[in-house]
Amino acid sequence: MFEELDPSRAEFERWADHQGISLWAEGGEFSLPGSTWLAVLQVARLYGWDPRGTNPSDSSVFEFDGLGRDGSYFPPAGQSVTAGDARALADALERALLDVPDNLGTSSESHPYAGWHGASASVMQRLGAIKPILRDLIHHCRDGGELWLC
Repeated sequence: MFEELDPSRAEFERWADHQGISLWAEGGEFSLPGSTWLAVLQVARLYGWDPRGTNPSDSSVFEFDGLGRDGSYFPPAGQSVTAGDARALADALERALLDVPDNLGTSSESHPYAGWHGASASVMQRLGAIKPILRDLIHHCRDGGELWLC
């Protein structure tokens, strides 16, 4: 179901990790490495999420030289995700959880993203290594209302 990342995609994901992303909501902040966020978005689409696109950042709050004005979810530039879109993302990720394997010992609590770029791990295996974090993300998206991507 999931193809391995080609070398150029893997290189992009390593770059994305240096970006990271924080999802701000009424309930607080939730942070992820950029490549994890990209994998989450990919899997959510496969499980029925129809992205509605983001709203541009508020220029009175964020100073980002026009980034995030194309409806994209990455890179983070203060754009917002509606509460309905965030709930739909959470619903799709919850459906995906049934197919995400339990942690196969590829990470530890102190380093949950260790081995994320391993050549032999599929996207679903990588998500399995952070399944508790994925569950927390689902709750954050479902219960936080509107999200801001920073």
